[in-house]
Amino acid sequence: MNEYFKWGAVFVLLAAGFLCLYLRASLLTAILRFLRRTNADMAEKDRRLLLENRKALQEIERKNTVWLRIGRTLEYSGLRRRFPGLTPTRFLAGNLVLAGICIAGGGLLFGFLPGVGIAAGFLAAEEFALILARAGAQRRVDENLLKFLDFLGNYNLTGGELAGILGQISRYLDEPLRGALEECEAECRLTGDVGTAVLAMGERIEHPQFKQFVRNLEMTTRYSTDFAPLVADSRRSMRDYLSRARERKGMLREALINMVLLLLMSAVVLIVVAGLIETPLGVMLTDPVGKLGLAVVGGIVLIFAAQALSVSR
Repeated sequence: MNEYFKWGAVFVLLAAGFLCLYLRASLLTAILRFLRRTNADMAEKDRRLLLENRKALQEIERKNTVWLRIGRTLEYSGLRRRFPGLTPTRFLAGNLVLAGICIAGGGLLFGFLPGVGIAAGFLAAEEFALILARAGAQRRVDENLLKFLDFLGNYNLTGGELAGILGQISRYLDEPLRGALEECEAECRLTGDVGTAVLAMGERIEHPQFKQFVRNLEMTTRYSTDFAPLVADSRRSMRDYLSRARERKGMLREALINMVLLLLMSAVVLIVVAGLIETPLGVMLTDPVGKLGLAVVGGIVLIFAAQALSVSR
């Protein structure tokens, strides 16, 4: 009887052992399946979020409304940083009020058409000042972007500490990069969404290399934790960009010198012709042919200025 009891106990223990092994294997399989499903769900959510962010940015660029263009002008020129309460609506309303004052004041002093001319001159001067401000901001980004990448390359970056590192680097840079990095750090800490904050940072700076770096940085924060290759590639691209920019500036300098020489030669020719035909230079320039010639020369100068501005940017 004892012998049967022993064999029965051994059989029960073996069965219990096999059952425990089976339950353990089933439990591990279930846990592994759960982790895989969770990882797949998280990857799908990240993919959807990335697509939504891309779609939102594309929708903004596709609309390209007047308000959006005005807002970008205020952002890129630095006016929004100097006057935080300045919005596209207030900017447009202020311009309309000032243009009305110019027309009314000029109309009372000189007549309606001179008043309109004064208002048009004021708006043209404002546009020229904004263009100069945007060009100056882009030049400062050129001067600071390579420094920014060098500082960034000194850190062993991970997505979680990116916001803090951007805040540390910002104190060594000039505007507008400093303000963009500080706002990105604040938005990261407020929302916890590093990718969206980085994309928003790219919209605050009018610089093609910086925008490209920001897009690559946003993708890296989602799919990798190693930022070193991105920073190295961006440094090489930035050096190539600066080299091409220096070549363009040299070409523009030569073109400007040639344009000035042509204008001086034209003035000399006009003075000589006025002396030969014994006609005052002022009379030559105010008759119909002279006005047409001045209009043509002015048009050429404006076209040259527009081309020079587009090439420099």
